[in-house]
Amino acid sequence: LTAGEDGKIRVYDEQTRQLTETLEGGGGGLPGHTNRVFCAKFVTEDPNLIVSGGWDKNVKIWDVRTAQCVRGIIGPFIAGDSIDVHDGFILTGQHTPTNQLQLWYLSNGELAENIPFDEKLPSAKDVQLYSTQFQKNSYDLIIAGGSGSNEVKVFDGDSFFEPCYRIYNLSRACFSADFSNSGEMFAIGGGDGVVRVFDVTKER
Repeated sequence: LTAGEDGKIRVYDEQTRQLTETLEGGGGGLPGHTNRVFCAKFVTEDPNLIVSGGWDKNVKIWDVRTAQCVRGIIGPFIAGDSIDVHDGFILTGQHTPTNQLQLWYLSNGELAENIPFDEKLPSAKDVQLYSTQFQKNSYDLIIAGGSGSNEVKVFDGDSFFEPCYRIYNLSRACFSADFSNSGEMFAIGGGDGVVRVFDVTKER
């Protein structure tokens, strides 16, 4: 699965290395992206579905069986690897100074919840997100990081998304954040050229 500057989503067969679908909207479905796409993900629970987003402030849900866009969410400005999907929810991280972290219903595209980034642990500057992700394995935590305040926060879904970790005073923006497959560790990387690894099993 690839996406980029031309706004199209391309799906490849991993075994044959051949292009199988180009998703660009129109025809019998909804319009496609009108600007570059920064993130595209398969839906783990239904691999026929793909979720994508980019600079056109639209998150699109695609069905590879029909090669059509079947649902759209207007609003999220995606500028990095900041879409994830789990258990019927789409997580988006916006590169904007407000409403940065949001949950949407996959089934109908409606907003489920805003997750305040600065309500409990305020930052000196507004963060603008480049990366966000559900914790792998248990999915209890959400990680998000970006520019502006140049920081990363981890939110606990079991306590109404209270922030439980904060990595701040980074000299440059965080461009990437990723949980390990076990969900017990996460790594962050950014403009300072350093990859940092953290253990979430340690005392918070």
